[in-house]
Amino acid sequence: MDKGYERRKARVLSLVVHGNLRQALSLEWEEVQARRRQAWQLFLSLLNKENVASFLRTYTSSQRAVLKEEWAELLEILSSFCRDVILVKENSREKLLMNPDYEQEIRKAEKQVSERHLQEVLAKIDYSMYGLQKNFNLSLLVSSFFLDFRDGEYV
Repeated sequence: MDKGYERRKARVLSLVVHGNLRQALSLEWEEVQARRRQAWQLFLSLLNKENVASFLRTYTSSQRAVLKEEWAELLEILSSFCRDVILVKENSREKLLMNPDYEQEIRKAEKQVSERHLQEVLAKIDYSMYGLQKNFNLSLLVSSFFLDFRDGEYV
């Protein structure tokens, strides 16, 4: 906030970097927002089991190697969206949201998904994060993450 970011932006940046001030100061707000928008689109696809194949192609393309850090960051953002939707489902206080700038979108998503499905998504995220820590094959890890979110594009 001392560097001129408004409270909401400072909070989001702090959450993205786990409170690391040096890392937060090196980030550009628009870059962070672009990654979060992409993660939100993926999150909606996972919830609705629609258009998942396009994300799978993006993350497993032979022309594009997914970096371990990039995949870990995406998983953390997805996890924060899951957590926020569960908070809204449980009628928790708005100030507990990790993504307060997505509150309206989160409220819309909350009506479209069961808590059970959110728990399943979180379990897949947890497994992928575990796999990253254990240095599992990254391509297989990404592919297995998307496996249960198939849609009609696979048929």
